[in-house]
Amino acid sequence: MSSLRLSCADFVLVFQASIERQGFICHPIIAQEAVVALSAKSCLPRFGNAREVDSMISTASARASKRKADSCKTRQAGRLLKLERSDFDLGGFDDPMRALDKMYRVDWIREEIKSLQSRIMNSKDYKIAMPPLTNYLFLGNPGTGKTTVAKVMAQVLHSLGQLLRDHVELTSAADLKGAFVGKAQENVQKAMEAARGGVLFIDEAYELMNNDYGREVITKLCEMLTLPEVKTSTICIMAGYDDSMQQMLASNVGMPSRFREHWHFPDWTPEDCAGFVFERFTKGEPFLIDPDKGGQSNAQGPVRKQLIEGFHDLQFEEAIDETGCISQ
Repeated sequence: MSSLRLSCADFVLVFQASIERQGFICHPIIAQEAVVALSAKSCLPRFGNAREVDSMISTASARASKRKADSCKTRQAGRLLKLERSDFDLGGFDDPMRALDKMYRVDWIREEIKSLQSRIMNSKDYKIAMPPLTNYLFLGNPGTGKTTVAKVMAQVLHSLGQLLRDHVELTSAADLKGAFVGKAQENVQKAMEAARGGVLFIDEAYELMNNDYGREVITKLCEMLTLPEVKTSTICIMAGYDDSMQQMLASNVGMPSRFREHWHFPDWTPEDCAGFVFERFTKGEPFLIDPDKGGQSNAQGPVRKQLIEGFHDLQFEEAIDETGCISQ
């Protein structure tokens, strides 16, 4: 038997009663934010009203106790433990876009996300329909930042109210393909439920076209992406090599209409790789590389030049196949 869903007002009463019963205090504004967060999750699968309230308060109290212990403060007898905003993991005020600052060749992605932010905010300001959620193909080689960008998108869209949560469910083609007929459909169902309200990220998705089990995943995925409860709450991102993903897209007539956005992630150049290594070892760390007269690392010194040459050689070696010929 399914349990009744509590209204927002009921949630407030249950939440406040649970806090008092467990011997805590909490600022009303923070309590209200926690209630809003719980209410937003009420449409997720297997959501359980009071159980979710008790779980959130239990987790928050554990964090509060640790915070007090770490600060070397003891809880005085008869004094209630105060639950802070950070204890409820309601998110901070840091800009999620800052995660892109450590990446190279993503300026265009930053602009795409900012454009999406503007469209959503304009919709709110002018009280017009919000832009519909869109599914994406992230195309490029491993290590070009596809997973990081997916997490940034989830955080941005959650902060704007487009997604119920900022969760990214990471999976792969190998995880979804079953070992017998029907298992793949079950795997897709479970993955989509785990991602509900956030982002489902499928890495190495091109492998789904390699056998019948993989094609079963594609069929089930296309079916689920048309369901209203999925279409309006969850984003699906499939990632992999450009050429292979284009072949997969053409292997099923339903794929192009469900994955309209294609984002291309370029490889880092040898200069990018050298810059990343140089910054990693000199920023906030007690390392000096080619120090100048002022005792500062020299970003244009011989070490960086050697790094660039080394990465260039690695790039060239990876382009040579086992026969000694240049790969196309």
